Amino acid sequence: MHYSPGYYLMILALLFSVFTGCKKETAVVDSPGGLVFRDAPSANSKRIYSLINNTGVVVLENGPRETIGGKTGIWQKVRVGSDEGWVFGGYLSGKVPEGRRTEYLFSAEGNSTAVIYLSLYKNKSFDLYFESMLDGGEKYTVIKGKWNKQGNDIVLKFDAAQPGCPECAVKYFFVNSDGRKWDSAVRIIDDNTYSFDKSVGGIALWGVTCMKYEF
Repeated sequence: MHYSPGYYLMILALLFSVFTGCKKETAVVDSPGGLVFRDAPSANSKRIYSLINNTGVVVLENGPRETIGGKTGIWQKVRVGSDEGWVFGGYLSGKVPEGRRTEYLFSAEGNSTAVIYLSLYKNKSFDLYFESMLDGGEKYTVIKGKWNKQGNDIVLKFDAAQPGCPECAVKYFFVNSDGRKWDSAVRIIDDNTYSFDKSVGGIALWGVTCMKYEF
């Protein structure tokens, strides 16, 4: 059976549209004060939680245009881990320095106790975001540190001083009050240093499973 050149062009166009349609568009929060993650494209909509500066997101769709705080942009529906919601796109960027981009994101899956996500950036710094939902939310903590790869391990080294949370005891994200580890896959090096195999699909922080996403 013979087909015309137009037939083959149509097939190529279809394949191109399928593959480009599956391509993941990513962006990064570009706002030192963070960005509110909402359930609808409006500044008056319900807050889900906050996204800290440099957090990587997957862009799903575009919404209405608006000017907020003197900045004009469109609302964008994004995915953070497994969570989907809306952010004001005026504070998202696809053109930030490579070092500021997220390399790994560990995000809490479907729990009503706390919002937790751990962002590991390509410049080898990281942020651990924690927001308890037991007190109504909106009060969150960001804990900082450095990370690196050692062989097959990811090693997290938390800063000794945490200006954003001076009273935080980092170890309780990894062990409970009885001193038992929340996750057997995590190795405790000292109170500020923890490691785990880079091939893991997720880790437990504060007893909450946080799944791994790569960017």
